[in-house]
Amino acid sequence: MKTLIITNKERFPEQDKRSSQFLKSLKNMGIEGEIYNIHRDKPLHIQFLEIQKRNAPLIVSFDFAGFEFRTEQEEISLNLLYGRIAYILLNHWKIYENPLKERMNFSMFIYCQGEGEAKRVRQEFPDVPNVGFYEGKGEEIQWNPLIEKILLDTELEMV
Repeated sequence: MKTLIITNKERFPEQDKRSSQFLKSLKNMGIEGEIYNIHRDKPLHIQFLEIQKRNAPLIVSFDFAGFEFRTEQEEISLNLLYGRIAYILLNHWKIYENPLKERMNFSMFIYCQGEGEAKRVRQEFPDVPNVGFYEGKGEEIQWNPLIEKILLDTELEMV
């Protein structure tokens, strides 16, 4: 199974290290992965097409990277992709209020830092489906249990 990791390192520089750690954990678990960094030097519609061509059954986005991609009706373009999408929120949920207000489909899964953060997101945004959590912050994040949780929640096989 191929996993595509979407980052926006210009907006959130810490994603560089976290996405590399996540990719390393994927590979240690025998899962193929690739990092795609969104950047301002290329038109968004071209970047979206590049992501779409990967046809990855699982897309992992750090800090809602990819919400920049929009349809002509201003819908989230990632909603149109084949596969499941897991959003890993590395920061406090308050900075994500605008994306959390967006309409999301049931193939999207959000993972917050800790059970308390996830509970607050569920309370503030009851229309957001599939809110989970992971343990640890920064260097303390345990990637393997999070990957296992994502695979279980999304009902995807590692093969």
